[in-house]
Amino acid sequence: MTGLDVHQDKLLEIFIQVTNNELECYGHLHIVLACPEDILNGMGDWCKEHHSRREQKNGLLSSSLLDDVTSSTVTLAEAEIKMLQFINNYEPHDSVMMAGASVFNDRAFLVHHMPALAKRLHYRVLDVSSIKEATSRFQVRVKTPKFRSTHRARSDVMAVIELMRCYKTALFWNDPNYEPTWTQPMSHGHDNGHDNGHGNKTPIPSSDNHQ
Repeated sequence: MTGLDVHQDKLLEIFIQVTNNELECYGHLHIVLACPEDILNGMGDWCKEHHSRREQKNGLLSSSLLDDVTSSTVTLAEAEIKMLQFINNYEPHDSVMMAGASVFNDRAFLVHHMPALAKRLHYRVLDVSSIKEATSRFQVRVKTPKFRSTHRARSDVMAVIELMRCYKTALFWNDPNYEPTWTQPMSHGHDNGHDNGHGNKTPIPSSDNHQ
């Protein structure tokens, strides 16, 4: 993103990684969007610095996000169509769950900039940042890899998936005899104790909220 203002800033890069409930990875989609030069020039210093960074890969210097944006011709509308087609290949009918780190911010951008895509998403999200914050505040020790954001969508999404795998191993166990303890909807609130049939939908981690 060119910043964090949903109404003023623009999406620059999107990476979708499809996983199952065991966090095994299947297909993925990577899109870099074109952006007018005047908007890129108007970014804040933080974005200009981080989106200009290049990473060493196998002894070679990779292109920066700004390099890729400048050479892209993909419009916002075209990107939304590609993402809808991609999601429909995996789940043509039901809503899909969006997952990632601080994913509420990514969802807010999709609601504003890609409303058709946002309508395909389940109303719940899986936010790994919430689990990380809960383990910290409740003093639950979980050994996790150090998260080093490159502020590129693909690497950040894959790092978040690896982080979620650590939490899954340490905090959540598969019980083949598991049955929900509730039998009636909760008495109040939007979360009424069921997923409307979508509770096990495929999580789709989003890009980092600085992309």
